[in-house]
Amino acid sequence: MSQNRELVPIPENIFNGVQSVLIDALAVDDDEVVLDANITNDLGAESIDFLDIVFRLEKQFDMKIDRFSIFVSNSVLEEFCEKETGWGNVDFIDHLIETHPYLDIGSYKEDILRSRNGDDALEILQKTHTVEAICRYIMINGG
Repeated sequence: MSQNRELVPIPENIFNGVQSVLIDALAVDDDEVVLDANITNDLGAESIDFLDIVFRLEKQFDMKIDRFSIFVSNSVLEEFCEKETGWGNVDFIDHLIETHPYLDIGSYKEDILRSRNGDDALEILQKTHTVEAICRYIMINGG
């Protein structure tokens, strides 16, 4: 996580619930689901898996989750680009940091600004999709 963010320890019950969801949804071993594991690169999630993960998280934590709020996706990027001046500016990144406070977007801000297009930006942003980010989302949104 970004060094300028105050880190609150993740409660064990939230981590255990997220871990259980990811083990079931992605057919991975429990020792693979650690806080810094990336959902795509380390655990092998594909785009269709994200819908299943959201559904399972809703059931596990008895909460409603907007699938576009928990992860940054092409849809999030496209929506912002339609409303604003485009993906490759500081306003875009600050907007993402504000709307996705549980993702460590600040650590990748310079890389995103240097990215050549929305696909490159999304690839960089997917680095923030970690087990820890999901746990923090649950913490912030009442899990």
